[in-house]
Amino acid sequence: MSKTDHPATTKEIEEITKLLRRGRTRYENSLLEIEQIWNTLDPHDYARRAKLIKSATSMIEIDQTLKAWEQKLDSGN
Repeated sequence: MSKTDHPATTKEIEEITKLLRRGRTRYENSLLEIEQIWNTLDPHDYARRAKLIKSATSMIEIDQTLKAWEQKLDSGN
């Protein structure tokens, strides 16, 4: 299977930028929610802390993906 590369149109770049901005905003809002929940936990509430740590680990992967796409978009402009 061959892949045909073509330059992105201005409209496509605008749409990608919009989607990345929306993804970044949702990511940052989710981090704030995790932080707020973490602050309400008692030190002995290990089960809930473990869930938050798992969520934060997944958030790191999302952040790395967002950064990669943001860099690609920035390098293309």
